[in-house]
Amino acid sequence: MSHEGPRNSPMWVDATFALFILVDVSRDEINRVLQEAYDGSTVNDYMFWLADDFSNAPRRRREGDATYVESGTEPPIPEGWTSRFKGKTIQDVAGFLKQAPDELCVDWHHFAVLGEDFTKRHVITLCRIGDEELKGDKLSTLPCTVEQSALCLSSMEPHKWEEYQADQDGNNPIM
Repeated sequence: MSHEGPRNSPMWVDATFALFILVDVSRDEINRVLQEAYDGSTVNDYMFWLADDFSNAPRRRREGDATYVESGTEPPIPEGWTSRFKGKTIQDVAGFLKQAPDELCVDWHHFAVLGEDFTKRHVITLCRIGDEELKGDKLSTLPCTVEQSALCLSSMEPHKWEEYQADQDGNNPIM
């Protein structure tokens, strides 16, 4: 399974995005993040899949001539849910995402994490695997407000990531 380049060229992104929880975050905070990202998006869908196991990841389904994309995780999340990625690094979760089966409707290259930046500044970290053409293993990150996170990822197109990086003022999040 090759994840080099965009999934459906010329479409740059056409899927939900994995959201990995790397630090202790309460259930209420996770629910709030999922809802704030939904509210800030122009897409009438939950764009983040609360990543834990590929068995519950969104998939495409066909009904006749139509293809439907399953939604990401809709709050509230189940009582007692805990992230299997707590204490892991962005590199660890990127390795997990690289193993995603082709039939999943989860972006291969762009994802988000709630890590130290979330606990300190309530900022989500957007991540990209690959270079400007989404090739290779280069890993880069951008801080982003929760409200803009799903919109930033769902509107990603060639070289947009580099524009965000160039427009960033130091460590300030994309707003």
